[in-house]
Amino acid sequence: MNTPDESVSSSQPGAWPTGNVDKDFQPILMIDKALDVPKLVEVDATSVCVQWSSVPVTVHSTDVYVLEYLMSFLLEMQQIKSNNEDNEQGISEERWCTQYSGPATHVQVKGLHPGRKYALRVKCHPMTTDKNVQIKLAPPSDILIFQTKSTCPSAMLPPVLIARGEDFLNLKWSEPEENGGREISEYVLEGTLPLNLQDNAILPINAQGMYEVYRGSERTFVWRNLSAGVRYNVRVKAVNCLGEGAFSSIASFLTQASVPDAPSQIFCTSLASDSLTFEWLKPSGNGSEVTGYRIEMDNGRGSFDFVAKVQDCMLVLAKLQPDSEYTIRVCAENAKGLSPWSPPMAVRTLISKPEAPVNLSYVSSEGVLIFSWQSVGGKVDETYTLEVRESEAALGKEWKILYQGSDTMCETAEILPDLEHIVRVKSVNPGGESYSEHINVTIKSHAVPSSVHYYENESGNYLSWVLKKSKGDSGANIMFEAQVSETSHNTDEHTHFRTVYQGEEPNCLLEGLSPGTKYKARVRMKSDQGISKWSNHVCFKPSKPLCTIDDIQVRDLKASSCLISWDISDSAHQPKSFTVGISRLDENLPGDFKIVYSGQETSCTVVDLLPETAYGCKVRGEDNRRLGPWSKTVNFITTSTLPNAPKNFKIIYKSKNEVHVDWTRETCSEVVKYIQIEANRVGQASPRSHPLVCQVAPDESGIVKNLLSGCQYSFRIRSGSSTGWGPWSDPLLTTTEADAPARPRAPRAIPAGAGNAFKLSWEHPEDNGSTISDFEIATSLYRNFDDYDVVYRGPDVSYRVTNLDFGSKYFVRVRAYNSVGKSDWSDNTEIQTSLSPPAPPRITKSIVQEGVVRISWQEQQASVHHAKCIGYEVEMNKAYTKSKTEGYESKHRLDKKASAIMRKSYKRTEDSCSIPLPEYHGDLSIRIRSIGEHGLGHGSWSEPYVLHIDRLDKLQKVASDVQVHKTVEPGNGMKSSMKQSETTVHPHRKQRNINQLEMKVAKKPKQKDEMMQFNISLLILGLLLSVLLYLYLYS
Repeated sequence: MNTPDESVSSSQPGAWPTGNVDKDFQPILMIDKALDVPKLVEVDATSVCVQWSSVPVTVHSTDVYVLEYLMSFLLEMQQIKSNNEDNEQGISEERWCTQYSGPATHVQVKGLHPGRKYALRVKCHPMTTDKNVQIKLAPPSDILIFQTKSTCPSAMLPPVLIARGEDFLNLKWSEPEENGGREISEYVLEGTLPLNLQDNAILPINAQGMYEVYRGSERTFVWRNLSAGVRYNVRVKAVNCLGEGAFSSIASFLTQASVPDAPSQIFCTSLASDSLTFEWLKPSGNGSEVTGYRIEMDNGRGSFDFVAKVQDCMLVLAKLQPDSEYTIRVCAENAKGLSPWSPPMAVRTLISKPEAPVNLSYVSSEGVLIFSWQSVGGKVDETYTLEVRESEAALGKEWKILYQGSDTMCETAEILPDLEHIVRVKSVNPGGESYSEHINVTIKSHAVPSSVHYYENESGNYLSWVLKKSKGDSGANIMFEAQVSETSHNTDEHTHFRTVYQGEEPNCLLEGLSPGTKYKARVRMKSDQGISKWSNHVCFKPSKPLCTIDDIQVRDLKASSCLISWDISDSAHQPKSFTVGISRLDENLPGDFKIVYSGQETSCTVVDLLPETAYGCKVRGEDNRRLGPWSKTVNFITTSTLPNAPKNFKIIYKSKNEVHVDWTRETCSEVVKYIQIEANRVGQASPRSHPLVCQVAPDESGIVKNLLSGCQYSFRIRSGSSTGWGPWSDPLLTTTEADAPARPRAPRAIPAGAGNAFKLSWEHPEDNGSTISDFEIATSLYRNFDDYDVVYRGPDVSYRVTNLDFGSKYFVRVRAYNSVGKSDWSDNTEIQTSLSPPAPPRITKSIVQEGVVRISWQEQQASVHHAKCIGYEVEMNKAYTKSKTEGYESKHRLDKKASAIMRKSYKRTEDSCSIPLPEYHGDLSIRIRSIGEHGLGHGSWSEPYVLHIDRLDKLQKVASDVQVHKTVEPGNGMKSSMKQSETTVHPHRKQRNINQLEMKVAKKPKQKDEMMQFNISLLILGLLLSVLLYLYLYS
């Protein structure tokens, strides 16, 4: 507490005064001067520290008066809206807001906005509990203007979804709550990578798996070319001149589901003559689970028919015809519909198993056994196999094949004499095999040739033998059969022998033998009496000739080198080394061969060749004794060198859908045959995101067409020759010119409650490089839109059309706008409004009698657009009147706050009704409306018909509101809590008026006699007070 010093106008301090003080001598607590301008201690982006000096206070009184008071300061601030440098601009006296009240002279204010201008002033407001003291305040301090530091924008709210489709999301976002004191220059939208771009390494993906989808000043964006039924995460941040703000929290949105992908990779897992089993891979459901599969089959008639509907990825087709072709196709199904059909899968069933041959028999003729049998069925592609083995006593013996073919008869001399054999025949086709019953075969033995000998001479290789005839062979026609078999890989007794001689001479010339290969030979005798056993085997090996080289191959042909390899002939003696000769085949050069390789390897690499030159090569082998012959000459031509990348690649012209490129053409480069130009769209997936490739001749212009408008492309170029393609040039980036939006699809119309209102919605078309700003909706009564009305233009993708004519047919279409221009109109959507409810009837007469009011009405003539009336509804309610003094015509209206006293429905055949009057004294309003057929609702109410009913006892109620404000003065408890300290306050909280109490008192009306008594009492009291005041003043 402060106690003022003695002054000329103040008395010595004393005790508190007792009783009331005369108002003419009321003490005055006066502030001597205004406060100095506050000083800034520290200014931050969201806070400010300010301090000021205290001022002296003087108490003026004619008597000695002791006064206790508390020195209090008020800190007021306001944000300056104007950017004018003049301190007085943008400051309003009504917008001062108290930020601090207390004794402190050093205050920190928090919660300010970055980059804003603020005005600040301080007032001195001492407080005292003495009600007799008059306080005179000094004016506030001069205004101090300062500006907080600017920052980056604050974090934004996550984007919200406007519309979505199967391949797009329409997003929008609001401005950040705090722009940091600088204008927002652009927004950055990031999203998760679409599925069809996950393998594209060009897009920069951050650690959170997101990439930049959009950067620009717009607050809406249509993210296109997404996958159906996939959830995508997005976030957004704002950017100003000081940098980028923090990202918003991640929002997750799901594209609309679509029909599944077509099933792929159909396999036939089981194949039989009368059944087929198919399986396939489960396709993607595109956001909706696959619920089943529909299968259709073509059995050769050229059309597909439905065969089954399954839930698993497998189908078994039974009861099919053997050796018949069946073609199936499969489509998947989910809640959105059927997928496209899979590629057709054609499979042929197997042939059925053949019947077993019958009537197997044989005859012997000239030492040869002739077997025959009969076929059952005689199917196509059926073959037969004749097998033999020794009797069943030798179960370990295997069956030996004597014949394989399609005939039903064969000859053989392979059965050994003096042994019992069993023979069988089997029929074979792709469907299986069947065996006949076996028969027993036994042949008597004869003399066996002996002394089999092999020898060579100048004429060739020979085989000879000796035969000693037995008694059974005398007089018979004797012939010999000689057979030879290789022994290099076959050493068992079941070696396959081939017959090399059949004749009467005891010797034969062996032809077709391979030199250096081991053979074994055998001989047997045939006569009319039978066939002898085979003689003992004789082994021999023909001498080897000089080696030869076969199968020369030239591989890995290049411009200056090639790889030559060769194989050694099977009949050749193994060489020790090889020699390779090369010769040019030019017409002006001799064909001399140059030795380019000598060594033991069977391949060599030849280098230092000329590009695009014809060569011939040959190889020969060598051993210790002699040189082998040269092989046949093999010709080849070396390739040309790959061309270099074109130089000075540049873009010379671009339009909405074309880009013209140019490069330096080398006049002497005859190697270049083609120029290939590739254009890749950058930054966003698209159904046309695959590279666009254009191929031209070296002297033609480079024009890339069919590009998308307003899209960024990466171009590169390379040269091609007959050898191949050279390297790509460095890429060039350019953006095609923007174009007007693509034509939207026809809008969708949904009835919106009333019969003459519809909700229209439409999808975002391609913006062609410029963000779509507005959509325009037009309606017309004519299909060709000869006369139409534009009912909406704005950025939304939906609009509610109202106030259409009832019972009419309308045509609606939409088009889009961007900064380039407008799109074509969409296709028309046809909408039909319903009939309007019937018009209200007109009340023609009313009669009040004995507590009942009877009213009559007349139905109005209905137009073709109104529904037929099927009944009426009558309502009674209280009424009130607005006077002309309120700006309205004097007219009775329904009291909307009160519920209806009576409401009742009547049939259409009735045109009057009786209504009992309620126990109410005042104005009553009666109105009526028609009820439409087919559920078209009620019509509008008729004009209210007002009844004036006299009241027996009128009560006047007058209510008034009285506000009583009571000021709560500070007590002693407030003194100890106020001290000089740093205090924090917030400027954006509403300043509440404390210590005020509002009370409403309703004065009740008095009776006439009570009011008279009250007035008399007041008169007497006033006389008494006048007498007392007179005595006090003149005593």
